[in-house]
Amino acid sequence: MEIEEQDKIDNHPLSPFTRGLIVALHMQEMAYSQILEQLELEGKRGSLSSISRICSQWDNDRTYNTNYQRCGRKKALNQNEINDIVQKVKANPQLSRRQLEENKEINPKRLSGQTIVNYLKEQGLKLKVRPSTFFISSENKLLQVQWCKRMLAHGKRVLHSAIYSDESYIYYNQDYKKYVWIEQDEEIPQSQMKVIKKWEKKVLVWAAIHINGPLSIQFIDGNLNSQNYKQILEQFYFQEGNIRYRECQFQQDNAPPHKTAEIFQFFLKNDIKVMEFPAYSPDLAPIELVWFTLKKIISDTEEEISTLEQFKKVIQFNFFQSKKIKDCIRKSINKIPELMTKVIQNKGDSIVL
Repeated sequence: MEIEEQDKIDNHPLSPFTRGLIVALHMQEMAYSQILEQLELEGKRGSLSSISRICSQWDNDRTYNTNYQRCGRKKALNQNEINDIVQKVKANPQLSRRQLEENKEINPKRLSGQTIVNYLKEQGLKLKVRPSTFFISSENKLLQVQWCKRMLAHGKRVLHSAIYSDESYIYYNQDYKKYVWIEQDEEIPQSQMKVIKKWEKKVLVWAAIHINGPLSIQFIDGNLNSQNYKQILEQFYFQEGNIRYRECQFQQDNAPPHKTAEIFQFFLKNDIKVMEFPAYSPDLAPIELVWFTLKKIISDTEEEISTLEQFKKVIQFNFFQSKKIKDCIRKSINKIPELMTKVIQNKGDSIVL
């Protein structure tokens, strides 16, 4: 049976919305029969065969066919007008949706910004968030390139076995509403009211990772200084039993608390090798991607957190137990040589991860 015939129920094609709904229900691990029942509840047409095909296509290609017939309404712009907009956008790619809508030269017909965006997408363009970068001096660019070349030539095994560490703030931003069933004319009793406790909804975290997985996570009260950083290192190597990793080089960035004489003496006294690491190189530190993944997990959690201690437990649990974190650590460390090659090609400029 042809795809077009499979997708039609009583001569009505499945709309992109219906296809998307089928995929969303499929991702919730619903059976095909349950998806069909849900479609009927939503007043949508469907069949088991079309549901099966759309779900299979999503599993295989991460896409679904949106070959959907337009209603027949005439387009607001002809092809020449569309081409003119495309050329103006390519000449100034930083135009926002609002600027596209308000610019009379680009939009003389006063179309909505979303309509113009849709036309641009049909022409193969897409709107993407501009990545942020940071300033690197010419001297640091040269040092970064030289370091990458040395490590690629002689230090791949060192990179693969190293311990990577860093500090970062993690914030708690959720404030989920809670509901309670009551009689129609009843007021919500005091016992059912949500009690809000004020607490500091951020925490400074230090973490260490290895190709084998997450090694340590510690919470820092106040700001980082050489004294509490030394305490962190002592707990990591001695109290947590990670002295067995002493032969692995220890990577840290060039933050001032990391470079004091007290910390230098700690590493020297305990025969711990510290990896030489160029300044302003977060794009070469695999733990940066781990921070991003961990913060995304925390922001997506639906668990209501009401105290700082509970927040710390959630962070700690996800850092050690989440499969996403373990996969991210392995992939990010294995990707370092590739990133170094890009840094060399960019002559020391920042790279977009």
